[in-house]
Amino acid sequence: MKNVLRGIGAGSLALACVFAGSGGAEAATAHGKAYYGCTNYVKVWRSGSKVYAYGWQTCDKKRSVQRPEAAISSYKGGSLKDYSGGRLGGCHNTKSCKSPTVSLKAHKGYKYRATNTGTASIGIPDEGDYIWPKRTQAVKWYTAS
Repeated sequence: MKNVLRGIGAGSLALACVFAGSGGAEAATAHGKAYYGCTNYVKVWRSGSKVYAYGWQTCDKKRSVQRPEAAISSYKGGSLKDYSGGRLGGCHNTKSCKSPTVSLKAHKGYKYRATNTGTASIGIPDEGDYIWPKRTQAVKWYTAS
């Protein structure tokens, strides 16, 4: 019986090591300031050999068009190393919309900047649907370990 319990304990420890070393870090999220009842969000996480991000937008009422936009860039020593982005989502007559997911190869010690610069049609004539203030952007920094 001792050998069986010892074997189960060793197997559990080995399995825990596999999961701990898989690179699946916790996700990080951020949001921008609300603009005409809509808020941009961004989520960034690492899974395996890549760092992923997507954006989404929620509004207090249905909007004719929502356009969340995800982008991710990597930096080392303050210098831009790589960029993946401009993946625009598009939803019609909704309160919530999600962008496609973007990704970059994960490098230990690199910093990743995920952003969502989404916009929506706010239904006000002569009000810029495509240009929102910078404060509305959702930005989150993430360091790969």
